[in-house]
Amino acid sequence: LVSIVMAHRNRPLYLKQAIAAIEAQTYRDLELVLVDDGSDQDGARRLLDALEPDFRRRGWKILRRPHRHLGAARNAGVRAAKGELILFADDDNALFPEAVDHFVRAMAATGADICTAFQLIFYEDVVPEKRADGLIQYLPLGGPDALGLIHNVYGDANAMVRRSVFSRIGFLVEEPGYAVHDWEFFARASLAGLKIRPIPKPLYWYRSRPDSMFRTSNWYDNRRPVLETFGSGQFDGAGPLYQLAIAQNTTRSELESARENLRYTPAYRDYLELCDLEPDSDVALQKLAGIAGSIGRPETAAGLLGRPATMAVDAPGRPRDGGGSTTLAYEVLRSARLLTPRASALPLLLVAPDGGGVFLRPHADGVVAASLDLHFPPFFRRVEATVEIAHADAPAMDFALALARPDQTIDWQGDIAAQTFAFSGWTTVEEKFVRHSLATALRARRKMPLSIALAVRFAGRPNGSPTNAFFRQLVLFSD
Repeated sequence: LVSIVMAHRNRPLYLKQAIAAIEAQTYRDLELVLVDDGSDQDGARRLLDALEPDFRRRGWKILRRPHRHLGAARNAGVRAAKGELILFADDDNALFPEAVDHFVRAMAATGADICTAFQLIFYEDVVPEKRADGLIQYLPLGGPDALGLIHNVYGDANAMVRRSVFSRIGFLVEEPGYAVHDWEFFARASLAGLKIRPIPKPLYWYRSRPDSMFRTSNWYDNRRPVLETFGSGQFDGAGPLYQLAIAQNTTRSELESARENLRYTPAYRDYLELCDLEPDSDVALQKLAGIAGSIGRPETAAGLLGRPATMAVDAPGRPRDGGGSTTLAYEVLRSARLLTPRASALPLLLVAPDGGGVFLRPHADGVVAASLDLHFPPFFRRVEATVEIAHADAPAMDFALALARPDQTIDWQGDIAAQTFAFSGWTTVEEKFVRHSLATALRARRKMPLSIALAVRFAGRPNGSPTNAFFRQLVLFSD
């Protein structure tokens, strides 16, 4: 029997998704112990009332308690659980269907006392349908304890724990407002000689929110119990930390002296010169490209030298003008790269100044597409284009937009939606000199910059007339 312990307070929308994920588990011998930590909102209370009959039928439990914060709620769930294996699951996360099965098999195969796992991060109110929409940002190694003093190397709270662990090292910290129960508990377990093993694959969705307990709690107060745990006398790995402290606090004069000695070693001169340049400047990129070329990395050198100008964004999803949208300027559009070279007497790609936009010439052999590499910033959501046929005798054309990885090779004759993160579909335009809107949006925001692909094709058979197809304007939205 696996007992899933879930603490909850005033998050009915997330709770329903978390319970649905538990109901979908392939491992069937489990119980859910839901601990309500003093919910005082009507929606949350109504949901708990509605859940009661089904929980009783399944043999699951709902514990309604006064508000005592997360640690106390989880501890109450452990005490009420019947299973020998306890799996903590947060009410704003969602387990993959195979999660419990993988946890149980990993515990048996490794003999671990605690198993953690990787996670896929998302930022929405609804769990994504496709795992390709999630991000892996946190890769717990399980140790060593020398690093565990300054960083949680053990794993996230959504972990499986043998019941015997609590009798050996005690329960979770119950201090109100404390936010890193997992780090402190895992460090205590590791220092006591218990075995912690991370499962090196994502097993659940982790919802990241700006108002989460971890983000809004006190940085030092979170680490104080961790420091107390390592200061208990069981930790003897301070040597590497001492070396790290020396390295971080070496005086500038000592650093300059060591650096001066390195100048007499020719192999390091290029790197030393690079250290003196402004990061991300054109001069620094040229220098770095030269180093890459000298050590047999011509592709890297070419990529650095051909890198387009970066859009002016100060923070994820927030353009410098403070608004929710950004119009791509001519300097960005002129970096457009043709993706579908075809034999043609006339250019297939041009960029017009003064707001003219990007011109693509359709071809009888198939789609003509161009890419604005890495110009869809992290955490943006949507791109909209204004398209136009700008010649009186031109035939009807199809226009499309897509968002893709910069290294993605797209088969434009195949299923484009399956090969990209977002695809607008084909929009047929017949009217001349009439501007039409075209848009596509991500299902979930992504942490990495993406490329914007622009594409045109003949809607029917080409008639030999001039074909002036323009993407007049491209606007990015963060909401």
